[in-house]
Amino acid sequence: MSTFFHNGIDNRSCDDVYSLVTSILINGLGKSETLITEYQRITNIDISRLNHDMILYQVVRNHAYLVPSFAKLSPCHRTDVVLGIKLGAEFNFSQLAQAENVPACLFCLKTMKGHTRAFDVRFMEQLLDIAGAGGHVDLTCGKKLMEPVFQAFKNMYDVSIGITEGKLGIREGYDVNLTRRVEHLVNVGWEKGQELDVSDPIHRALMRLLCISNSADVESADLIHDTLFNVLSGDTRRLLVRGLNFDGSLQQPAVQAIYIPAVSSAAIGATKSGSKAEKEKALAAAPRYLSRTLEVNIEQPRLEGVVVIERDIRRTIMHTLNSERFREDPDILDNLDVPSDEVAKMAEGYEWVIL
Repeated sequence: MSTFFHNGIDNRSCDDVYSLVTSILINGLGKSETLITEYQRITNIDISRLNHDMILYQVVRNHAYLVPSFAKLSPCHRTDVVLGIKLGAEFNFSQLAQAENVPACLFCLKTMKGHTRAFDVRFMEQLLDIAGAGGHVDLTCGKKLMEPVFQAFKNMYDVSIGITEGKLGIREGYDVNLTRRVEHLVNVGWEKGQELDVSDPIHRALMRLLCISNSADVESADLIHDTLFNVLSGDTRRLLVRGLNFDGSLQQPAVQAIYIPAVSSAAIGATKSGSKAEKEKALAAAPRYLSRTLEVNIEQPRLEGVVVIERDIRRTIMHTLNSERFREDPDILDNLDVPSDEVAKMAEGYEWVIL
């Protein structure tokens, strides 16, 4: 990792470091109601329903002076940061590592060909973000950026470069992550993983769930496997498998259920005794909810050009997951509505719009 940063930053000038720091600092500005309101005042356009990265992209692209620190960058570094922000609006390394996003989100990597520095700056930012997570608990950066996490990010970098350079197809690159997760589990003794084939929709859905749940050992992998095949009903399993295999297209948009890894982790931990039976019952509630969240009614009118819809399940169920009611009866998630829609990815040639 040290070599990567040394190679990516020119020590002869402070401009590279300054642009990286600026990119980190302004990353969350798209969540600012003040910035959104000011942009609407100037343009008479409401961008509040776009994801926060795309909000920031619209601002710095069209009215950079609204973000003074960005406006101070040199022209070439502004270009790098803008490209990184646009990439981040459609593609997130962490979401790929956890199979939280869908293959269509990787298409934007093709636009980074010839922009290696811009891509590397964005990747550095993501690594530093993970390293800083939990910093109030562990100042060594070891709370979140552990070796398995770094290796996952290294895999994501290799996959991303492969897609950028045209050496890997979109789904092919996405599935590399799934197969490497299973390879790791097989290496630690999970024999069931030897039977999995990423070209089989049911197996591929299981492989996504293993990534989503961050399964790293035999016990956690068995929990996901047994819940999918032994606890969920056949109808729910079919609906879930269907939703987890949508790539995202004009004909069949896919849903990106953000924060599903956190939800899965919370569900597993929300038991009274911690027995496997309780964990399975609690965990099963999450994929049942996920199966409904991933469903898109293509008969309903929708804005033209949307290929990936983002639904933030944290907003709708996390409070319930952390409640005593969930510990008593995990099935209460079945009564909750699915999240509202936001645009996560537009097809090439279509302008970003608001749902």
